[in-house]
Amino acid sequence: MSCPANRLVELAPDTTGSVLETLRSQGVKLASPCGGAGTCGKCKVTVRRSGGVEETVLACQEPAALVEGVLLPEGAFEEERPMEVILEGSPLANQWKADRGEGFGLALDVGTTTIVCRLYDLRTGSVIESGGHANPQRSFGADVISRITAAEVGHGEELQRVVNEAIAVLARRLIERAGIKASDVARAVVAGNTVMEHLAAGVDPAPIGRAPFTAPTLFGCLQPLQALSDLGCSTHEAFFAPCVAGYVGGDITADVLSLGMASSSDFRLLADLGTNGEMALSTPDGIICCATAAGPVFEGANITFGMPAYPGAVARVRWEAESLVVETISDEPVQGICGSGLIDVLALLLDIGIIEESGLMLEADELPATVPPALAERLGTHEGMPAFWVTPQIAVTQRDVRNVQLAKAAICAGVLTLLQSAQIEPDQVMRLDIAGGLGQNLSLRNAARIGLIPRELLGVACSVGNAAIEGAGLALVSDAAREELGRIAQGARYLELSTSSLFNERYLEAMEFPSQA
Repeated sequence: MSCPANRLVELAPDTTGSVLETLRSQGVKLASPCGGAGTCGKCKVTVRRSGGVEETVLACQEPAALVEGVLLPEGAFEEERPMEVILEGSPLANQWKADRGEGFGLALDVGTTTIVCRLYDLRTGSVIESGGHANPQRSFGADVISRITAAEVGHGEELQRVVNEAIAVLARRLIERAGIKASDVARAVVAGNTVMEHLAAGVDPAPIGRAPFTAPTLFGCLQPLQALSDLGCSTHEAFFAPCVAGYVGGDITADVLSLGMASSSDFRLLADLGTNGEMALSTPDGIICCATAAGPVFEGANITFGMPAYPGAVARVRWEAESLVVETISDEPVQGICGSGLIDVLALLLDIGIIEESGLMLEADELPATVPPALAERLGTHEGMPAFWVTPQIAVTQRDVRNVQLAKAAICAGVLTLLQSAQIEPDQVMRLDIAGGLGQNLSLRNAARIGLIPRELLGVACSVGNAAIEGAGLALVSDAAREELGRIAQGARYLELSTSSLFNERYLEAMEFPSQA
């Protein structure tokens, strides 16, 4: 269903459940990062009651039976909004050459937030077309836990359907642009975190959400993929990249493959920072992996004016020539702030003394004299909380700062725990690759400034873009690369952080912001 913005959508009679659920059943997918828990405030809509009375409510909390219709706001259609999606990684010279003969193939990176697809010529191993868009499952929640919960309460088939429909729409677009037939597509590879691979394949992910967090399957095999059948491809099965554990998926093994980590003699770190925080460390004894429960803060969830990397999201902020320079994605008018912009703001406020190392945001009458007046005047409040107004439309609040502290501490502590468990000092690490959606506009300096990555690793850190799609592509065009992908997963060791006392210690230490260098 596609409706123009601000159109009144009448709800089906005798509906039960919430307005959010009813709209979803009618094909309208609203943003709901918290999965309908009522905590994110991002599903606000105007409802019309009997007698024409209108009221703004949270769609996830409003009983549909009390509503006649919904006036949908501009940008309400989550699956239709354009989004900045990382289509490319940083390919390295590799030993795997195309060995699959004739025909075409699809490589897919099915992420929690975005889906990326590449169309390959299997004969040459070259990319013909590529594209990406938002994962429409975001209507069920921004993180994998929300998706697991949605599947447990009966939405598993719908989650499988909507992601396969999105894959089919994206792949069809690439096939048409390339001027080939869908029946020419003879091979497909899917990489994604463990939960996303389960949902795409129609496998119940519920056990991943309960201790001992065991995945029903770790894949590394051919699985039916409904999108291929819907497209009319000559194959209806895709190879699903092997996972390591419930929270370290095929996207990480694909990352490791594309970056050549398994064959490196150096100590190398990978941090895939999207909706989830997953890490890998290469050592002479093999790959060690872990995952942190950082949550989707850097995708805009649980942030007052937060949003994913849609056009209009503040993506870069800097203090330059005595003025605050704010850049948005696609240079569109300001709509909110995404992860990279949020990190820039916090780094700036730490540097100039508006935020203390504890995370406390000072009020205007508490500021040191060194704070420029042009920044001091941006301090105010929002809903009773101290806030820094980045623009007249959006602010970063004290609560936002606290939520970032929780997320960045989990990632930094995960990195440090991974190193310490392998008895490796930070100065021994030769390279830190930052992959995933956050890396697109991320200032590495500011990431270190707020303590997202250890300061000692700043000199060896680099953003590598979408390394997972690179790895999926290698496994698509080369059987030798696919076999290597299996060896990576089989040989990787998983470090469980939820029961690690060392992680808990590092987490508490990482809560504060680092002191100014």
